[in-house]
Amino acid sequence: MYRVKVTFEKTGETSCKLKVERLDDATIRPQEFQKRSSLKKNQVIQNFQDKTGIHEPGEYTLFVSQWPPTEKSEWPKDAPTKTMPKPQMKVPAPQSSTQPTSSQPINVDSPSAKSSPGSMLHSLPSQMRNVRVSAKAPYNFISQPPVPLTLAQNPPGHHLWDKDRYSGVIHCEMENLTPIYTRDGRGQKDEEGHVFPDFFHLDHDAESIVVPPRTLKGMIRSIMEILSLAPLRPDKDFDSKQYTWRSVTERSFSPKFRDVQAGILVESEGRLSIQPYQWMEVKHTKLKHFADWQEFLSLPSRDNKAKAKLLPIKKVKFIPSRNIKGESEVFQIYAEDSKENPSIAQPGYLVVTGHIDTKKREFVFYQPATPYLPIPESIQEKYNDFRTDFMEDYLPNHGKLIAGEPVFYLQKNDAIQWLGRARIFRLPFAHATGDFALRYPDDQMTIPDFILGFTDQKLPQCTEPQSYQGRISISAAFLQQEQGINFLVEEGNVLEPYILSSPKPTTFQHYLVQQEENQGKSDQRASYNDRPLVTSILRGRKLYLPRRFNSKGGNKPCFYGEEKPKDAELDKQHTHIRPLASGHIFTFEIHFDNLTNWELGLLTLALTLDFVKKRDAKTNYAHKIGMAKPLGLGSVKLRINQISLINRVERYSSPIGGCSERSLVDEELQQELGRWRTDFERFILQEIEKHKAESKPIADWKCPNPDNLTPDAVADWYETQLACIAELRRMCDYGHSPDYTQTRYMEIEKQENGERVNEFKERPILPSPLDI
Repeated sequence: MYRVKVTFEKTGETSCKLKVERLDDATIRPQEFQKRSSLKKNQVIQNFQDKTGIHEPGEYTLFVSQWPPTEKSEWPKDAPTKTMPKPQMKVPAPQSSTQPTSSQPINVDSPSAKSSPGSMLHSLPSQMRNVRVSAKAPYNFISQPPVPLTLAQNPPGHHLWDKDRYSGVIHCEMENLTPIYTRDGRGQKDEEGHVFPDFFHLDHDAESIVVPPRTLKGMIRSIMEILSLAPLRPDKDFDSKQYTWRSVTERSFSPKFRDVQAGILVESEGRLSIQPYQWMEVKHTKLKHFADWQEFLSLPSRDNKAKAKLLPIKKVKFIPSRNIKGESEVFQIYAEDSKENPSIAQPGYLVVTGHIDTKKREFVFYQPATPYLPIPESIQEKYNDFRTDFMEDYLPNHGKLIAGEPVFYLQKNDAIQWLGRARIFRLPFAHATGDFALRYPDDQMTIPDFILGFTDQKLPQCTEPQSYQGRISISAAFLQQEQGINFLVEEGNVLEPYILSSPKPTTFQHYLVQQEENQGKSDQRASYNDRPLVTSILRGRKLYLPRRFNSKGGNKPCFYGEEKPKDAELDKQHTHIRPLASGHIFTFEIHFDNLTNWELGLLTLALTLDFVKKRDAKTNYAHKIGMAKPLGLGSVKLRINQISLINRVERYSSPIGGCSERSLVDEELQQELGRWRTDFERFILQEIEKHKAESKPIADWKCPNPDNLTPDAVADWYETQLACIAELRRMCDYGHSPDYTQTRYMEIEKQENGERVNEFKERPILPSPLDI
């Protein structure tokens, strides 16, 4: 398959032109086809229109089965059916078969680097560099791997030890470079009900502070997934939900609601339908005679959710008129039982869709029509899935659709497309977030699954999902108490961190790759309405950036002091923590069985992050662990002090055990770690070669033969040519932590020079980790 840009244009009433350009090789001359009259049809154009359904002029990015196209070429059947609103992205042409060596490194750490590392690997969209409208956030994303690696084989069993594999114990040390906090499930409550949980500790001794094994395993696993080019996991690395567009005030929204219609839900033949009604607007000033309307207006300020309560649908009589623009609106309105009803008044329903301070109009439904419009079950299910907490708390039937409720809806070809409770409602995106993630076979495991274990996983030649116990076991990390225990605040005191927000997938300008074509206006950002894996893909795995923590008066950026908001609603979201100060040493062990040399290379590299490529002497790679990572807490440095290799075959085959244990320390340890790391990196290159033949986006990419490269060349290729690894190095580089101003959360109502500024207004793009 060839990825192409198609320009389809009308040259006359009965003539048109088709121009097809290959996007994977800019050196190939574009092909043009003409159709000059209805009697002399060009078969290539006819085939293109028949296969894709495209008849409107515009630019389209598609795939074609052969080059150049012929009248028998296969085109995608799910092609867009209308002109694209903006040009599709230009995909960089893949590089030739040039193989990087140790003498020809690509310096991804150079500030002058203009293109992302890894751009030579694939023709999938990659995040732009040097973003002009740049967003700020304490998090960023590690790109999806160009070739998601999986293993189509069953893992080794636990019933025997393999003499050609390694077993033993890794003795590790962890130092917290910044304060850390791992919450314990227990804690004391004060009179107001606030919980003051302690740092995680053992049951028998509150001073025995530990980091639990599950926390360590989760941290190590996430790094192993990035290092081994594992695909994103549904509902773990991303959720597969289909979201609604949150910003209904966007300029691009108003045209969508020009043909909005209204109706009342009815139950017909055992299913929900909509009885269509005519509708018009009524100004608030016309409603002053309604007592319950006055009560509605007198509810507390908009910060009190009680004000969002809806008035019931109300029978009224009204007199219509036309405004200056010629649009229908209510001239006068009366309660149904009012004695003031003139004979010319028409019956209808007053519909109030909620109240906000700036709202000035409500609606009147009148003249019901038939037939009813049935609501497809798929629409009902999606609508119920899209309910917010507010809808569940304040709308009838917990926000679900019920008969008797008024709704607005959009209709196409006598079928309901979507509906809502207000005239302008949230529309669902065309695609779910999971559609933008690269997929892999269900019956194949990721490399970390192969080592760490899994549950409910399909395996080759197995009819039922299987579970597998991992081949490593991680102990808790125990604090070395001989150095003393120092908390960030004195005993009896706690800190209240800023509310720990989390990035929402609806912020698509952060979550989706944005190309140079999306750099313009805010409504030109790639969104979930665009074509998955063609226009954009998910940015990847979310990680928090390191941040240096100043313990001397540097708490204000991270913790509330006297300036803490007094809003009672916000108080429900606050927590209390007592972090451990920086500079403490923890120790833990990792027991492993039946690991190959490359598996040990992956495990030890995930622990130490001992990359060959370093920026300078200040480079210090660190992990993030525990709570409040976006506020600067949780940076830890892991070290391997010793590895004890145990030859279990020799130990259990000899009556006295024999000399079955070998300890690796100091220089010998570093040599083995380096050898294992190189074996792992060679294994990754070999696996890419196996997988790329099945991966169409990189079918033309030339991967270097790892057997022909020196260890330094292998490390250089792995750490610089793979964008995800280069980004991981930058994201974990504690020695070059970005400034707080570049890693703070943006605000909707930020105070600048005495004015409120919405920092999200222009939908700024989150830059690549390599640009921070």
